[in-house]
Amino acid sequence: RGRAMRRFMGRLKHGGTARFYRGPRKDRRKGPIDKGGRRAVSLQQVWEFNEFFSPFIRDRDMHYVVSQFVKPLTSHVRMSYAEMAGASEVEWFVSHYWGNKFAHLVDTLENHALEQQEAPSPEAF
Repeated sequence: RGRAMRRFMGRLKHGGTARFYRGPRKDRRKGPIDKGGRRAVSLQQVWEFNEFFSPFIRDRDMHYVVSQFVKPLTSHVRMSYAEMAGASEVEWFVSHYWGNKFAHLVDTLENHALEQQEAPSPEAF
């Protein structure tokens, strides 16, 4: 797990999450950011985190993910994960229960994104 975390940190430092971020790079901000709508991670960043750490996370919940991955990744810089990974302004705010499996959260977010792509435009009515 320690070696994997160092590899993931290297990806963050070298902009590895950019390949999953669909917005302009200038909209992503690394470093301290005031709390609010601009201090968020994108679905692509959540997806990449899950893809990288899923062999370790398996069917565990957010309590495990935060204590074993997020806090160790962010404690030395004293920032939130969003600030460290490159926060961006997002369209949807998601509240979730930490007792659910992390994989369930990722699946739910992906399903919501797919539904939004398939939704008819307001002009269709």
